[in-house]
Amino acid sequence: MAYYHNYINNEALRYLHLSKDVFENIHVGHEDILKFINEMIVYLDNLNIE
Repeated sequence: MAYYHNYINNEALRYLHLSKDVFENIHVGHEDILKFINEMIVYLDNLNIE
């Protein structure tokens, strides 16, 4: 999130994908975190398209 808040969207996107992988591998009730991560990935992906 620090990268995102400093407008370094490519790095933010990279670390969000890494975070998503970590939380998906844990398999312990982190659906809310995964939802947030997925929403941020979609948002940043859309910024990169424009």
